[in-house]
Amino acid sequence: AGGGAGPSGPLPFKTVEQIETEGLGQRPDPDFFLLRCTLSLVRSENMWYPACGACNKKVTQSGNMWMCPKCQTSTDSMEPRYILNL
Repeated sequence: AGGGAGPSGPLPFKTVEQIETEGLGQRPDPDFFLLRCTLSLVRSENMWYPACGACNKKVTQSGNMWMCPKCQTSTDSMEPRYILNL
């Protein structure tokens, strides 16, 4: 089926080899592309971590609040970030 739309139009499909050789995801600015894959293993434990909504770093819970060591902020919510091993 079709692909999604990125910041400048339709997103290209990339292979894992293209992602590696083009250095996608290694620059400060984000790269947008589509990757079709098959999951061969889904973790039953430690498949996600609580993250800061601003910087995506891991946060720790202190009472009813979540503390971000990078932003030096605390909030009552967090964002689940899923771990993907390639």
